[in-house]
Amino acid sequence: MSFPTSPPLGGAPRPWAFPETFSSTLSNGLPVLVLPSRRVPIVQLRLVNRVGRWAEEQRGLCRLLAMTTRHGTARFDSAALARYQDALGVRLSSSLSPDERSVAVKGLSEHTSECFELLAELALHPTFPDEHVRREANKSAEARRAQLGRPDSLAAEWFSWAVYGPGHVYGARRPEAEDYEARTADELRAWHARVFGPRQALLVVVGDLEPDAALTLAERALGSWSTVEGLPKAPGAPTARPRQVVLVDRPGSEQATILTGNLGVGRGHPRYDQARVMNRVLGGGASSRLFMDLRESRSLTYGVYSSLDGGRFGGDFSAGLSCSTDKAAEALDALDGHLRRIRDEPAGADEVDAARRFLVGAFPMGTASLGGLASLLTSRWLNELPDDTWETFMPRIAAVDVGDVQELARLLVRPDEATLVVVGEGDELEATCAAFGEVTRVTAEDRPPAR
Repeated sequence: MSFPTSPPLGGAPRPWAFPETFSSTLSNGLPVLVLPSRRVPIVQLRLVNRVGRWAEEQRGLCRLLAMTTRHGTARFDSAALARYQDALGVRLSSSLSPDERSVAVKGLSEHTSECFELLAELALHPTFPDEHVRREANKSAEARRAQLGRPDSLAAEWFSWAVYGPGHVYGARRPEAEDYEARTADELRAWHARVFGPRQALLVVVGDLEPDAALTLAERALGSWSTVEGLPKAPGAPTARPRQVVLVDRPGSEQATILTGNLGVGRGHPRYDQARVMNRVLGGGASSRLFMDLRESRSLTYGVYSSLDGGRFGGDFSAGLSCSTDKAAEALDALDGHLRRIRDEPAGADEVDAARRFLVGAFPMGTASLGGLASLLTSRWLNELPDDTWETFMPRIAAVDVGDVQELARLLVRPDEATLVVVGEGDELEATCAAFGEVTRVTAEDRPPAR
């Protein structure tokens, strides 16, 4: 029996267009985007606010607000809300990131009116019951303690601090267990009342309903939402910080966890999407240079990847892996070599073509669900992207050539400026780290300094 030695030929991308979207504004200034989609009898409602962890007044408020929003409203206590949700077959969610707060409701289109009412309850009238706040605070505290035992979490935390700086929201010290334990329900209620209002928000409606009907229901449910005052000033873009090498001593570790990178660009950068092609070639998947060399050829690691992380207020490029301690020097040299090569040498035409084809072919899959469509509309608004961002995504990716890949690599991959964070057995790794610069050695129990 013989096996194929080459992948099947890929066909030409099928024609695809982003669905038509209708925009309007409620009487209180809340913008609304409606995308009708009648493939299934479901509606997805998402209310997004440009207030995230960057506006947090005490550490831990954001996570607790997101986790307790669904535990009681002016109309329902926690048990009643759960029963009502189950009776309708509705799914509720609440999340909060450094950039934004989101509340969503998904249900059958026959319950569209009830979905709008539930969305308004969750977003406008949460009560944050004391007992639920206390329970979620205790759970968050325990989760934080568990997180500090994971080398990947330690590496990510020190990396963000070193790259962005403690004065930027993306580099700020994360809430500790005692921060969660100190928060109160009164603090959540006061913060929610002060900072969440329609002028900083967007309502996205996707699914089986007409635009006019959606706007009527939205006005009825959310039109009375009043504007808030006193919103803090949003952070600016991060400034470049000196190159650092941070060794996090974790005695007893059999592996070294490595993360290296530098400031990149925010999600709103006009070439952010095209930079995905460069990242795909370098380390964005299991067929990338990093993966095929460090894992497949050298067997240094189970997995190695690079990534672009862009938000409203900035972004970074990073690459990372875990390997046995005695292989750390070889892994770091190989990683550094690939970061320099992607900048200094043009990529192969076949590499660029494969990366383009993957990204173009995968993009429509993100629009196959109502949630995927809602996420794209949310991202476009949150990051102030052009109105035709998703309509032109596939042609823009398809147009990336070898020269673009090298140009974008020189913009985003800067190994001579890169911060390096290594977590593992300190005594065995210090000499390896010192080859890349002056080492700042900390313990696994140390936290990045606050601003």
